Amino acid sequence: TKSEQAGVPEQILNVASSLNDYFDRIASKYPTSFNIEKIGFEKDLNIKISPKEFMELLDNIVGNAVRHGFIGNRKDYLLQIAIETTNDNMCEIAIANNGEPMSERARTTFFEQGSFAGPTGHTGIGGHRIYDICDKAGGEAMPPYSKEGFPVVICVKFPLV
Repeated sequence: TKSEQAGVPEQILNVASSLNDYFDRIASKYPTSFNIEKIGFEKDLNIKISPKEFMELLDNIVGNAVRHGFIGNRKDYLLQIAIETTNDNMCEIAIANNGEPMSERARTTFFEQGSFAGPTGHTGIGGHRIYDICDKAGGEAMPPYSKEGFPVVICVKFPLV
């Protein structure tokens, strides 16, 4: 029988450095091209999370943006990644995209396992995994929202260490 470790143990990660590494690597991974705007990356914030699960969380957020949002024939798609400290000593990571908006149903069921968004949906596990990973690391996944210029914002918070 083969035995596997049940995941990569939690480590202290520098948020800006981890996000920089991730976003430097992923652009060529997707068939749709998009630009990346980084805000707050000069901040030296650390969180405790499994690096593998942090990458999975980011893959789910970015994958959803590309699959569900970047579905037109535009050349101006943008992911905006903002890092900041909240008043309750959390690190907030907000990933906004300027693609197609989410339906109201998609917003309200985003974290439910098996909920997927119309014809572009897959398994419906992505939003659920985002919630799960945040919860396991003592963090919080906020309900999707929109802001000016960005119809979809996915925001997660983790305790600072």
